[in-house]
Amino acid sequence: MPPSNLDDLRPGVQNQCNINDRHHASEDYAGQILFEATSSTFRMYGKSMMYAFRADENGSLEHLYWGSAIPPTDDLRFLSFSNVQLCFDPGPYTQFEFENTIPIEDLFQGHDSHDPHDLLREWERARKQIDMAASPLVNGEFIDHASDERRGAEACSKFLPHDIISIARRENAAWRLMRMQDLKSGKIEEFEYELGVSRENKKDLSPELTRLRESHTGFPRSSSSSEMHHGFQEMELEHPIPQVGRNTKLLEYADLGTGDYRAPSFSVVYEDGGAICPLTYKAHRIMKGKLPMTAAKGRLPELRGGEEECSTLVVEMQDKVTGLEFDLIYTVFKHVDAMSRRVIVRNPRYESPNLRSPSKSKKVDADTLSGDVRIDKLMSATVDFHTMSNTNMITLSGSWANERHIQVQPLIQGKFVTESLRGTSSHQHNPFCALTNTSEEMVETVGEVWGFSLVYSGNFMIEADVSETGRTRINAGISSSTFKWHVPAGDSFEGPECVLVYSDRGLEGMTHAFHDLYRNNLIPSRWHNTIPPVLLNTWETTYFDVSHAKILEIAKIAVSCGVEMIVLDDGWFGQRDDATSSLGDWYEDKRKFPEGLCTMVKEINELGLKFGIWIEPEMVNVRSKLYAAHPNWCLNQQGRNSRCEGRNQLVLDFTREEVREHVIAKLDALLTESNIEYLKWDMNRHLTEVYGNAISPQKQGEVFHRYMVGVYKVLAHLNEKFPHVRIETCSGGGGRFDAGMLNFCPQIWASDNTDVFSRLAIQSGTSLIYPLSTIGAHITTVPNHQTQRLSTLKTRFLVSLFGNFGLELDLRKLSQGELHELSSYISKYKELAPVVLFGKFYRLWSPANSSDQEAYAWMCTNFDNDNIKGVVAVFLNKVEAGRYLPRLRLRGLKEDDTYIVEEIFPNSSLRNRNTGQLELGGGVPQWQTGRHVISMSGSMLMGAGMPIRLSYDGDSCAFILRER
Repeated sequence: MPPSNLDDLRPGVQNQCNINDRHHASEDYAGQILFEATSSTFRMYGKSMMYAFRADENGSLEHLYWGSAIPPTDDLRFLSFSNVQLCFDPGPYTQFEFENTIPIEDLFQGHDSHDPHDLLREWERARKQIDMAASPLVNGEFIDHASDERRGAEACSKFLPHDIISIARRENAAWRLMRMQDLKSGKIEEFEYELGVSRENKKDLSPELTRLRESHTGFPRSSSSSEMHHGFQEMELEHPIPQVGRNTKLLEYADLGTGDYRAPSFSVVYEDGGAICPLTYKAHRIMKGKLPMTAAKGRLPELRGGEEECSTLVVEMQDKVTGLEFDLIYTVFKHVDAMSRRVIVRNPRYESPNLRSPSKSKKVDADTLSGDVRIDKLMSATVDFHTMSNTNMITLSGSWANERHIQVQPLIQGKFVTESLRGTSSHQHNPFCALTNTSEEMVETVGEVWGFSLVYSGNFMIEADVSETGRTRINAGISSSTFKWHVPAGDSFEGPECVLVYSDRGLEGMTHAFHDLYRNNLIPSRWHNTIPPVLLNTWETTYFDVSHAKILEIAKIAVSCGVEMIVLDDGWFGQRDDATSSLGDWYEDKRKFPEGLCTMVKEINELGLKFGIWIEPEMVNVRSKLYAAHPNWCLNQQGRNSRCEGRNQLVLDFTREEVREHVIAKLDALLTESNIEYLKWDMNRHLTEVYGNAISPQKQGEVFHRYMVGVYKVLAHLNEKFPHVRIETCSGGGGRFDAGMLNFCPQIWASDNTDVFSRLAIQSGTSLIYPLSTIGAHITTVPNHQTQRLSTLKTRFLVSLFGNFGLELDLRKLSQGELHELSSYISKYKELAPVVLFGKFYRLWSPANSSDQEAYAWMCTNFDNDNIKGVVAVFLNKVEAGRYLPRLRLRGLKEDDTYIVEEIFPNSSLRNRNTGQLELGGGVPQWQTGRHVISMSGSMLMGAGMPIRLSYDGDSCAFILRER
């Protein structure tokens, strides 16, 4: 039954709305968090989605629904009738009385000889202590409940919950012993004794003691939406919800060992070795905006959110026996169908009388495990899905120079894991997955998709666990394989954020939500809607062979082509002639720059160009002054004389403060002494021999995470001190392309492979979640340095256009005709950049769809742009002779509007009908539509489509759209 009183639908503090109409459109609740006091249900509304769960009768959180928005007047609890307990499924997890007799042992020793007056005094003392516990303490004195002083003062309780329970048991025991003595002496009859015991067991406690007990039992009760909420009222259903075990339910956050046999959300180990930690509801609060990550150890990346664009729910869960607390934090956004989740684990200072303290007299030291709780696994988000047909998991996988290819994995009973253990998010796997039950051929634009993106750059794990019932659990968080974190009493640990996106329009809708959210709420706000300068990077031009004269020579040609920035890549520092030396020695090589970097930068600026530089701060070469001075600054266990080197380099231990301070000092000096406006931060090997010599042996399981936090701290410092410097991160290409890095850097180098045929797949996969403005994409020379394949300058331009555009060409080797062609492309990029970088992106064709004939087609629209509203490009990846391409149906247009479609940079190739030879260049433009410009309705362009005629591998065409 739905609530009979709509006032029971309580929005959060920021949304004290009056719900008068049961049929309000779902968008009326966008960005709001509602709870129903009568059914214990939380509802979080995005732009057009809803996420819901409830606190059940045992205090567990039962997941109910995640999908298209449902009106808040519908009672969702009927969905729980899907929970059918099977044979061998454990039953409900219930409480039982554990008879701890320690508080009353002295009363029962020689109880027959107790003086009745002593028992009476003990009973009265216990009653007084209970009254004191329920009264506030102000200025060291207990005061009356009804006094004005009590109502107006800051108060706190003297007793902890387990103290109150012990006192209450002494009171009850003393009273029983007195009644037993009365029974034996004949003062009362047996019937009177039994009646008295019954009344004692059922007697009402004071309201204050009831409040204290309820706040720690986790059982729902009602509360006001303007304060901390400690539960809900229960409402009877016509047919009660079946009481089933945890393995039978869809859960919000799952523990290990209390009846749920699926992959747990977390795992902890207490001091006594116990790992049982059932969580029950304790309280919740709802607030405007986004709750900052203040409990994180250091500077973890996070989404932003103001009071007008999102709402936050904090659900406090607790292991009632040990007192360990978990804050489940949800933030839902108004303008997109997205929410974020994260978890804080808190270890209160007080100890339970039953567990976790085998040695009461043991001294607690910060570097020992006394009183610690050890976290062995902590997922940022868990989502349970009810049984679906043909469930597929979509991931982004690959390798160096072949990153982030779209992979579709059918899910069957068992577990599928995508994970990185390399110390970075890695080339091989990306901290992302999506779940769908739509076929691979249709999922781009059709059906429901649930996306997960972890805002983290280190070791991660996303696991899909399909049970025998067909239900699927998705867990996303830090990889448990290399993670163990100790939380001393009074301390806490906060895990990274996970972003959840829902789409009922296939992958396309998911992509638009991720792009909008990350552009507006993740990337540093100062770069919002800014067009990056067109840069020329020197790496593939000169490699290590750089010098003052060569850079200036290249710069003078570049400025004439429309380039806006020169980036000096590897080879400028120490005595760096190859990859075997000088990493860590961040000062200019006087052999190459005898007048210093500062002088060269000034000369570059005088040409009208900005200047950027390459660094690799996390690494060191053995052949360097830094290593000679501090060989113990590397990740490696002292005493071992064997280790791995990657690219002739070792990894600095960023868990050490002195290492970070040294790196910060070098970068500060570099960026202060010269007018450097761009920093390319590289990382060209993964982590091995991971041991922190400055960290205690018991805490070595923390090193991977502490390393990543150390990197974040340095990046945060650079963002704060040098806000004008645009940072692009890189890790052997795209080995650390993730949402965590985007919180500090507006762009990431997508791959060391710049071949257009490879880049089509790499950039298409990357675009699933990451905005085009973040994808570093450069025009490079041919034959390509990674693949030796050939491609036209036009196609190389068009592929790079759909990203953060730049060059890695040796302009000194280009002909005047090629320089003129390049200049026209750079000019066109500057015209189209607002549409590509800030608009909506559409993957019109992809070879993953068998009907696309090995061709890619990309499109961007931006109706806020003044002139051009759309850009379209088509690329033939692999020709099949004699076979036509389909007509290209556009998307994202307004059906009733008319568009002027102009082809840019048309082909001039033509096939000789007599010989069959494809004749390139020198001919008349071969317009795809027969004309340079056509005028068509949006309905025509999206319904009938456009003819596309491409002839050879790497052939391409492009169009721009204007509204008439």
